[in-house]
Amino acid sequence: MTITQPTTREVEHYGKSTEDMIKEGLFPRMHTLLSLRTAYHDSSTGVRSSVHKKLGYGERVADLVDTTGAETLSNGSLRLVYVQQPEDVLSEGETSTIRRGVITQGRKTIQGGKRIICEVPQSGWQVPTNDGLWHPEIGTAFATTQDRSEAVRQLKAYVEANPDQFAGFEPQDPQKLAEKEVSYQYRPEANVGVWSVRRGFWHRDYGPFSVSLDVDLSYRTDNIGARLK
Repeated sequence: MTITQPTTREVEHYGKSTEDMIKEGLFPRMHTLLSLRTAYHDSSTGVRSSVHKKLGYGERVADLVDTTGAETLSNGSLRLVYVQQPEDVLSEGETSTIRRGVITQGRKTIQGGKRIICEVPQSGWQVPTNDGLWHPEIGTAFATTQDRSEAVRQLKAYVEANPDQFAGFEPQDPQKLAEKEVSYQYRPEANVGVWSVRRGFWHRDYGPFSVSLDVDLSYRTDNIGARLK
């Protein structure tokens, strides 16, 4: 008897916004950023290979960020609410007309899901810390730097110190691997509402796991989809 391995789910549902995916009930079947990170580092899932084959494409994850009442800390990080797999988003106080559309944005409230209060660093190149490569509850970077060369240097050192975490990665040379894998993370500012989260491989210089925490819920494009679990 031949035993077949499960095939990797590729990104699909291109051209749909986060709002579309919530409305269609896809969020419970989508990866969170954390589960996507974990799958990316597990060679048996095929996710990493899938990502590297799709330069110029990205995928939404089942997470939202709420910056309402967020606090900017002395180190530049933002303490905000991160919600995994929410059920819905309620808009209150919005003013609109049929011809002009939305005139005044209402306040958005995330309903359901797992809520985590966390600190997110300023937009920049993701770098490892003594706590690891990413936040263990949500998958965002612990720290960032504005200098890509410095990010490569720190990631190279981390790869050399933690080779087991990069088993199956190519190339095996730590310097070349760091140059290939180092990725950017974008973050919204305080008190600018609710945003969705995505991973993208937009350009080789910005890395295969570029994370955006500042994507409009209604934004849709043909090169961003979702990977169902």
